[in-house]
Amino acid sequence: MTVCIAAIYRGGYGLLTASDREISGMTRFQSPEPKVYGLSSSIAVLWATQDADFQNLIHNQLRRQVVERLAADPKPWLTVEEVAFMYQAQYNAARLHRLQQTVLLPWGLDNTNLLATLPHLPEALGRQIIAEINAFTGPALQALVVGMDHLGPTPYSQSVAHIYTVATDGREAIVSCSDSIGFASI
Repeated sequence: MTVCIAAIYRGGYGLLTASDREISGMTRFQSPEPKVYGLSSSIAVLWATQDADFQNLIHNQLRRQVVERLAADPKPWLTVEEVAFMYQAQYNAARLHRLQQTVLLPWGLDNTNLLATLPHLPEALGRQIIAEINAFTGPALQALVVGMDHLGPTPYSQSVAHIYTVATDGREAIVSCSDSIGFASI
């Protein structure tokens, strides 16, 4: 069982996080690597999933996106909210990629030729492919996107702590903000 927590303290000007190191799935073990990824000097992601490889794929793409954004213009801070929605978009992209690999590629299809090809397939095969697409679920995972930015009660006065949760059911990723209650756990 994975535990990741985040709590805001000092009236919103402090942030505490903690996570275990257990990786579970087919086997369970204590990882030498923490389940916390720093994305910038002020934003981190804590994660929980049964599919660490899938999470790492999302993290690598997210890190690349953050680095590109900061390289293009390092002056404006990335907000924690922006990164939470970037994480959501990376989950959706990784899920689509996995759907293509596991459902479409065995039929010689991909997302670019699916709609053009379906009308030319036997009806039963077309229905089978559509049923497989509808039944497909990606790995369920949860992440806390936490950090400090200047989006607080008085913008640009000082850094304020934020906690966002990104939770998936294998079909879609939902982003929620826990700032008002001041803590979140997964």
